[in-house]
Amino acid sequence: MANVRFVGLPRPLLYAAVAEMPGWRILGERIFERAKALCPVSDNEDDGPHLVDQLELRFISGVDPRILIGCSKDPGHLKFRYVVDGTDPHPIDALGPYSLHNAQTDEYFGPHVEHPGTDPNNFPVEAMKLILHDSASKSA
Repeated sequence: MANVRFVGLPRPLLYAAVAEMPGWRILGERIFERAKALCPVSDNEDDGPHLVDQLELRFISGVDPRILIGCSKDPGHLKFRYVVDGTDPHPIDALGPYSLHNAQTDEYFGPHVEHPGTDPNNFPVEAMKLILHDSASKSA
């Protein structure tokens, strides 16, 4: 289970949602659908399965209820972590005696590049905020 990565929606907001809405599974499904819509999708077919196709929704009931959105299978859990947490600058080296290549731009870089890193994109929490905001606006 060490490679399983899920983002738990912030507890205070989740507790408020659970307390106010007996249909918290419906809420979770709405958040999940919005998260899929906000999930970044690569146009590069060499990137393998799209992260959005590997997202999962889980519910934990009981004293500490949770709505979890994430990935538990390879390679989705790694992509999910990199997207949600972002990445620090890091080297990328070719795995053989050839040049690294961007299939989208047809650009060649040589056998080594210094990747600048990526900013975090916590799209599941952003989806939750949007859904709760929409729900609050409709009830006002």
